[in-house]
Amino acid sequence: MKTTPPQMNKVVSARGGTYQVKHVALPFGDLPIDYEKLEEENKPMKPVGDSKNDVDKDTNKEGQGKYKLVTFVVFFANFLDWCLISVLNPSAPRYLGFSEDSESHPLSKLGFVISANAGVQLLANLVMGRIIDRLGAPIIFFIGMVMMLLSTLLLAFAGDISWDYRYELVLGFRMFQGFASGCASTAGMAWLCSSFSESKRSHAIGVAITGTGLGVVVGMPLGSAFASLGVVNGWRVPFLILDACLMINIGLFLYSLGSKLPRFENNDDGLGWKIVVRLALDPYIFSIFFLSLLLNTCVSSVEASLPTWIRIVLDAPQWSLGVFFIACHIPYTIVAFGCNALFERIGRHYALFLGNFIAGIGVFVAPFIIYAIHEGHMSLGFVAVPLALLGTGMGLFDAASMPFVAEIVEKRHANIMGSACAVINASWSLGFFIGPLGTNLLIDAFGYNRVYMGLGSFLFSSSFFCWFLRKIPLMKL
Repeated sequence: MKTTPPQMNKVVSARGGTYQVKHVALPFGDLPIDYEKLEEENKPMKPVGDSKNDVDKDTNKEGQGKYKLVTFVVFFANFLDWCLISVLNPSAPRYLGFSEDSESHPLSKLGFVISANAGVQLLANLVMGRIIDRLGAPIIFFIGMVMMLLSTLLLAFAGDISWDYRYELVLGFRMFQGFASGCASTAGMAWLCSSFSESKRSHAIGVAITGTGLGVVVGMPLGSAFASLGVVNGWRVPFLILDACLMINIGLFLYSLGSKLPRFENNDDGLGWKIVVRLALDPYIFSIFFLSLLLNTCVSSVEASLPTWIRIVLDAPQWSLGVFFIACHIPYTIVAFGCNALFERIGRHYALFLGNFIAGIGVFVAPFIIYAIHEGHMSLGFVAVPLALLGTGMGLFDAASMPFVAEIVEKRHANIMGSACAVINASWSLGFFIGPLGTNLLIDAFGYNRVYMGLGSFLFSSSFFCWFLRKIPLMKL
């Protein structure tokens, strides 16, 4: 009589997920596992390290509400973070006593205040990735939000602490704010990547990333609007408004978790900091890191130099310097929020290609448009054209890059979303640190026209490297 081997359930780990499959015990050993067929025929269990509060696995109304609330909390945190980055730009020169002919406070020192946030945020990103993998994203996100609240409050009253040393205090509090931003931004993205499945992850990250564009749109006009209240009040009031918003977001965060922070499992598999090195050396993740670094360096260079350029060459009014950048960040918000379905259809590597290519064209044509405006062939409003192209490219790249990295991590590495998000966030911080510091040196040596044309050419030429990202193979262990 012919007998069949006994069947039993077997748990198999593959591509960042855990699967429960029917396993046939054979006397000569196990058959090789077809992972492609495994993903099609079996529903994945919760990935290692996911919390009991995983909102994506809930299909009832409570789970759907929690999904939307978590996404909004991360979105609001990104919005407030970028508001804090840009809100001091209009009022900082007057408050800190900077002017072009000042000897005690040379204008070049203002660049350190603007870049201090991004510089410290870069270090925080590199450190927080591994801590997030160990302790869990919600805990680090909460700590980052509390530190942002304290640093913003200290910035608002820096002059009251010591008016004579307000520059040193603002610089120190700005660095503290950068560390807090590194914690909150990296943990927020890691929270979304590890909590949601791939189908919902792209939408959640797209919504969260739009907070950065809206933050810059609101931050600079908010600082300009209150600058008319005077040197002290024009500096203090925007920070107090943002502090109140931070308190609201912390309350929403605690409510989303039931006022209880969950415990997460350790996901480092005993490798420790070797995981960060492995991610950084992965050619596919490194390619996205490099492309993101180029894009953010160009964006920060434009934001740091274009207002001065159009004010000197075109004699643009002071109020218009911040308004022009609305033309950059509104397309950014629309594209990042509304094109997630398109990314999944055409492929995220195409979105990265189009992002850098369009942004490069925007930077390249800026000198020609400014020259045409100076000669009277165009009106001042055409300054918005290169900024709109730049914002569209940024939105395409940023909305596709983080879900793409999460997909690569699931296919080629363990479930270490904290370290993966830290690597990409480091490219943002490094770009915004290099851009403002290096732009003035390049412009002094080569002039605005050559610098902008060079940055634009380099940016859209590098976009063709996205062709190598069209297929992501599994990691050979």
